[in-house]
This record gives sequence, structure tokens and C-alpha cells, in this order.
Amino acid sequence: MPEYLKNIKLDEEKLKSVSFYAEQKETDFSLQNYLQQTFDEAVNKLFRKYVPKQVREYIDKSGGSNE
Repeated sequence: MPEYLKNIKLDEEKLKSVSFYAEQKETDFSLQNYLQQTFDEAVNKLFRKYVPKQVREYIDKSGGSNE
């Protein structure tokens, strides 16, 4: 994992609040799963936007993409 991903700063109080109230409304809510899904979607969008098509196809065929 790149070092800059380890240094992402998030407001801990806001995360706790979101988790607390979302879990009250949705019993199967997981903040970690939600953030992971959102992050994966953002990475895939950037991957499609910036990586050349031939490289994307190679990575997809080699099993390197979760899409």
C-alpha cells in the first residue's frame, strides 16, 4: 500500500457519529464496508479515466482488477 494512503486524515468524531446513527437506521450497515466500496469505485473510475485501454484490458485479463 502506498504511504500516502496510510496518511489519509479523517475526522474521527464524524466517522463515529455516522457509524452510530447509520447503524440505528440500517442494522446491517458497516462504515468500513461502505468506505471500502466507495474507495474501490473511485479508484476504478480513475483507472478507467487515466489508464490506456490496452493496459486496462491486460490487467483485467491477468486478473489484476476487482471490477
